[in-house]
Amino acid sequence: MGSRHKDCEWPRPRHTRRVWIRNESKLLPPIQGFVLEWRRHSYRWSALVLYVREDGVSPPKYVQEWLPAERLWPVTSNPNLLDPFF
Repeated sequence: MGSRHKDCEWPRPRHTRRVWIRNESKLLPPIQGFVLEWRRHSYRWSALVLYVREDGVSPPKYVQEWLPAERLWPVTSNPNLLDPFF
């Protein structure tokens, strides 16, 4: 008897840490970020996010700052869709 396909899969992550960050200007594209921590103040959530700021002139800078949750949306992933021969 063979094993079930479901038994051969990696579990999906319960929490998404990779996010897209909406820029305050609608003319700029979103930035990729990584959530380090969440906190809530009253009814508002914010996240400590790490991202790379590039302006095309100076070298890229790593930035870590608290951002409101309204500016973030998750990047979902499925480890089972990765190419096994990468």
